[in-house]
Amino acid sequence: MVSSRLVLTFPVSLLILIIAGSSYAQAPIQTLGIDIIDARSLSEAQKKRVEVFTSYWCSQLTSAETTGKVEAARKELLKPLNSVAGPSPVFRFEYSGQILPRLSPLITRDGSPHTASNAFLVLGELASRRSIDLMIRHSDSRHEKRLYIRILASQNCEKTLTYFSGTLKPRAIGSAVRGLRNAAQREDNPTVLSHQLGGIQAIQTPDAMEALLDALEKVVEKIQAPHEGVNPLIKPFSEAVNEMRQDFITLPRAEKERISRKLSLVLGAYFSAAMSNWDAAHVDSKFTKQYSSPLRLCESLMFMLELRISAPNTDLQNLWDQGAKARFTEDVRKWNGVLGR
Repeated sequence: MVSSRLVLTFPVSLLILIIAGSSYAQAPIQTLGIDIIDARSLSEAQKKRVEVFTSYWCSQLTSAETTGKVEAARKELLKPLNSVAGPSPVFRFEYSGQILPRLSPLITRDGSPHTASNAFLVLGELASRRSIDLMIRHSDSRHEKRLYIRILASQNCEKTLTYFSGTLKPRAIGSAVRGLRNAAQREDNPTVLSHQLGGIQAIQTPDAMEALLDALEKVVEKIQAPHEGVNPLIKPFSEAVNEMRQDFITLPRAEKERISRKLSLVLGAYFSAAMSNWDAAHVDSKFTKQYSSPLRLCESLMFMLELRISAPNTDLQNLWDQGAKARFTEDVRKWNGVLGR
């Protein structure tokens, strides 16, 4: 005969284990306090807490059943980065090292665009060299063929550099400048290109200006190639020139002199690109207008440059809009002559 004590004890013991296990599994993840976020150094125990925290919330980005839960996971991952005191460099380095290996697979594999979008938002707030390099890699068509990922990566990278470029170390800045320049030279999508050029311009260093001109030189080459209809690369080129025109006014005289020659060649190349595509662009008024505004921007900036030349008196936009092909061609050749193109 089975003991009545065993009959009663076994179910109760099992119930206790089930309850205990269930409570443990559903126990809330401990938040990271200011003692960790603002720490000048982290103990092994504190690093372990960071690991548990990032592991749990990164997994929630993939396993959450609803968009609301995905966004909740993103908000939890962003909290330590948006604390009132601000994360210490030591914490940011450790946090970045813990998060990147967990977020990278969410972007690399084909999954939910919503999940990838939230992953990039976290990467952007990390603002570390490794997170920026990862975003640049995923914005580069050489490494990333999925357009929606390139758009997300370039968009968040530009935002990060706009807000955090002043806090980055020179090596991180140099890496970002080179990566964005190379990616922009290869990019054919106007949205991605616009963010890439914007990211370079956000850095505002002499090296960044050189990289921007290298990228724009390649963009103009693509614009000059024969093209039927609207050329999508003109818009990001025009945006970059407009931004550059505003920045140029505030540059020191020495910096203006340093970049003027190279910048003039980029602007002159756009004049030639418009001339090469005259016939195709004047088939339809909307094609004509697309080339028109950048002509005004480029020509007005050209007159601001510190060039030791006698600039010709031209009005290229007006001639373009009037359809005066012969005079437009003559004036472009005047510019090419004084620039030595």
